[in-house]
Amino acid sequence: MLSGLYSAPASFAGGDVFVISESSAPTIFSSRVDAQMLSALSSVENITGASGEVFAFASYRGVSFVVRGTGDGFGETMSPEGDEIEWAEGYESLLNLTPRARAVIGKCLYDRIGVELPFTAPLAGSYTERMEIVNVLGVFETGSALDDELLVTNDVARRLSGMGDDRFSIIRVTTDSPDWLSGLLSPENARFTLSNLRPSHAMVGAGAATSISVDVHNWGGSAGTVALSLSDGEALVGSYEVALNASSHKTISTQFELESLGRHTIRANLSGDFPVVLYTNITVVEPYLTVSAPKRVMLGSVFGAVIRDHVGALVADAVVTFQNQTAVADGAGEVSFTAYLDGSHAITAAIEGFTDGSANVNVVDPADYPDVFNPSLVSFVLQPTTITESETARVTVVVENNGTVGGSYGFTVKIDSVPELFTTIDLLPMQSVVQTYSLPGLSAGTHVVQAENFSEVVTVEAWYADDMDLIELVLRYGGSNSLSPSGSVPIYQAAKISEGNVATALFAIGAISGLLSVLAITSIFSKEIRERRRTLGILRTLGASDSDLRSLVFPQALGLSVAGALIGIALGAAVTTVLSDYIGFVVFGHSIEVGLDGSLLFLILLGAGAISIASSLVATAGATREGAVASIRGLSEDAESNETAG
Repeated sequence: MLSGLYSAPASFAGGDVFVISESSAPTIFSSRVDAQMLSALSSVENITGASGEVFAFASYRGVSFVVRGTGDGFGETMSPEGDEIEWAEGYESLLNLTPRARAVIGKCLYDRIGVELPFTAPLAGSYTERMEIVNVLGVFETGSALDDELLVTNDVARRLSGMGDDRFSIIRVTTDSPDWLSGLLSPENARFTLSNLRPSHAMVGAGAATSISVDVHNWGGSAGTVALSLSDGEALVGSYEVALNASSHKTISTQFELESLGRHTIRANLSGDFPVVLYTNITVVEPYLTVSAPKRVMLGSVFGAVIRDHVGALVADAVVTFQNQTAVADGAGEVSFTAYLDGSHAITAAIEGFTDGSANVNVVDPADYPDVFNPSLVSFVLQPTTITESETARVTVVVENNGTVGGSYGFTVKIDSVPELFTTIDLLPMQSVVQTYSLPGLSAGTHVVQAENFSEVVTVEAWYADDMDLIELVLRYGGSNSLSPSGSVPIYQAAKISEGNVATALFAIGAISGLLSVLAITSIFSKEIRERRRTLGILRTLGASDSDLRSLVFPQALGLSVAGALIGIALGAAVTTVLSDYIGFVVFGHSIEVGLDGSLLFLILLGAGAISIASSLVATAGATREGAVASIRGLSEDAESNETAG
C-alpha cells in the first residue's frame, strides 16, 4: 500500500510526461514558472508539446479536489479533447457562455461528487478571497490522474490561486527523446551554465560608470569550480574562478567604463566541458538632454516643461531658459514659464557634462482660432530607443486643442500594430498637454510603436544569447519571479516532484514497520524455543554442537517464514486491491491506484522472508548460548514454579 503513496506526486503530471516546476517551492501549488518558457520550448527540436497549467484546491458538496487551469501551450500533452469528452445533453445551448465560465470534469471526480451534467459549481479560492462560478458541461476519462480533477481555463485558476498572468504552476512537456532529456537534466558531476547577463543600462554616456552581472549555475550533482571571463570585444573586463556546491548558483557583478562611442558587445564566457557564451549589447553615446514641452501655448498662459537625459531619466538642477526667463528644474525635472510674447520661441536646457537640449514653443493669440473643439496629437517621442528586457521605454506625447472650446481627446498607442494602450486627455480651450507613458514588458527584438500618424522604433536587447540548448532555456526562465534569478534546475521527471520528501517518509515508515516485525517474530520464536528447552538440553547433553541445534531449528523457521510471507502477501494484495478500488482513498486530491507487479511482489517476499529468518536466528542464538545443565536446570525451575503456582 505504501508503494501507492510513492507515485502520488506524479499525479500532477497527468500522464507520462516531463514537468517544469519551481523546485524551490514547498508545494506544487506554490510553484511559479515564467510563462515565456512556452515560446522558448516551441523552438527546441526534440520537444513535441508543452502545456502551461495553473493549480488550485477547491471543494464542492463536501468533496475536495484539484482545479487545473489549462488552455495555453502547443502540441499534444495528454489533455482530454474531442472524443474523450462526453458532453451534457443540450450543452450546445450553453456554449454562448464565455469560455472563462466553462469547465469539464474527470470521471473519477464526477463519480465522487455524484451529480448530473450539466451543473454549476461555485469555487472558492485556495490562496485568495475570491470566488469563481463555472458551468461544468462535460465529463472525460483519460485513464490518468486528470480524471480526478476539474479542468477550467487558466484565467479562472489564476484568480483562485492568486497567480499572475505571466506565471504557471507547471509546464507539462512531451518529447520524442526522453532518454536524451533525462540524461541532459541529471548529471552526476558538476556542470555549469550561465544565465541573466544584464547590464545596468543598454545605453550609457561615454565615460560613465556602468555595471554588468551574470548568474553562474551548477546544476550538476557535485561541487566544482569553473572559470568565468567578461570581455568587451578583445578587452577583458573581468576574470573569475567561481566555486559552487551542487544545485546552487551565484551572481557575479563588475563595474567598468566605456569610452568609445557606438555599440559594444559584452560577452560572458564559461570554460570547461560544457562551455557557454552569453552576450549583450551596450550603446555608448555622448550624454545629452531632451526637453518635452507643448508645441503651442496661448499668449499670457503658464506652461510647463520636463527635462530628461539620453536614457529618459529625469534631470534635476538643469538651467532652462525661455523668452528671457530662467528657471532651474526641480527634483522631478520640471520647470514652468509664462508666454509673454507671441511667435515661435526656443526653450533650452543645459547642465554640465551634457549636450544642451532644446524644443520650440509657438505662442499664439486665441483670437485667431475658431470657436470649436479641435484636438490633435502633435508630438510623439519614444525614449530611450535602445533598452534591455529589464528596462522600460517611455512615450511622451503632446496633444493640442486648436479651438476655443474645451473637450476630451482619446487616442491609442499600438505596439507592432497591436493596440496596447488607450488613453483620454481633457483639454481646455487652446490648451496643449504633455503626457508620458511607460511601455514595460517588451520582448527582445525590434518593435514599432505607433499613435495616430506618428511611429517610432525601439530595440530591446536580450540579456542572453539565443542558444537553443534546453538547459540554458530552463535556467533562463524556470523557477523565477522575473526573467532574472532562477532558484535551481526546475525541470525533471514528473515522478520526481516532491519525490525526496515522499521517499524519506516511506523509508521511515518501512524501517519502523520492519523493526516492529523483527521484535514481534523474535518474541514468537523465543517462546516456541523456550517450550522446547528439554529437547534442546538433552541434545546438548548428548554432544550436539551449536551448528547442530541451528540446523534443527532453522528448517522449521524457514518453512514457517515462507508460509507466513506468502499468506501475508496474499492478504496485503487483497486489502490493497480493495483500497485501490475504493474511490475515497485519495491523496493530494487524486485517487491512488496501487499497481502490484511481479517484481514488487518478489521484493516484498524477499523482505518478509529475510525478516522472519533473521528473527528465528536471533531466537536460536539465545537458546544455543545456554549449556546442557543450565537448560535442564531451567526446566526444573520452571516445573517447581508451576507446581507452587498450582
